[in-house]
Amino acid sequence: MRDRVILVVALGLGLSACDRIPGTPKNAAREAVTAALIDPYSAKIRYLATTPKAVCGVVNAKNRMGAYVGETAFIAPRDGGRVVLFRDAPSIDDYATWSRNSEGEAGRSAYQRLEDGCAFPERWQFDCQMHWLGPEGDLKVCDAWRRRDYDALIDLREESYRR
Repeated sequence: MRDRVILVVALGLGLSACDRIPGTPKNAAREAVTAALIDPYSAKIRYLATTPKAVCGVVNAKNRMGAYVGETAFIAPRDGGRVVLFRDAPSIDDYATWSRNSEGEAGRSAYQRLEDGCAFPERWQFDCQMHWLGPEGDLKVCDAWRRRDYDALIDLREESYRR
């Protein structure tokens, strides 16, 4: 009886660490996600789906101040592509930052937030095969961004300044 208990406990512990076995999709996702974080050692990852295209889940990690920031959804492509984290829903402020200085660090960061943030809900549904329930950002901004309708984005920016 004692041997069975030891075997069951050992098996349970072994299965709980499957995301750390080299060569597995979850291990590759863990490594890719933690590499994109400020404090990779603080990462608490919850896997929601492993599909033929991606490993999807949420991660909670510490920021520069040492506080946990809350769960952030991620998509880690199984083909080794770039991990996408849904940090913030994109807004017209991101477009304004990018349009003021597209070559600067802030502009590049805003561009990436627009690109990733506007595409994330659709990509989540396609790659993770799950319905996206998180925030989608400003739908008008994302619609205009996908169409590359800069005139509409300028109008939205001016409208937001008038408020």
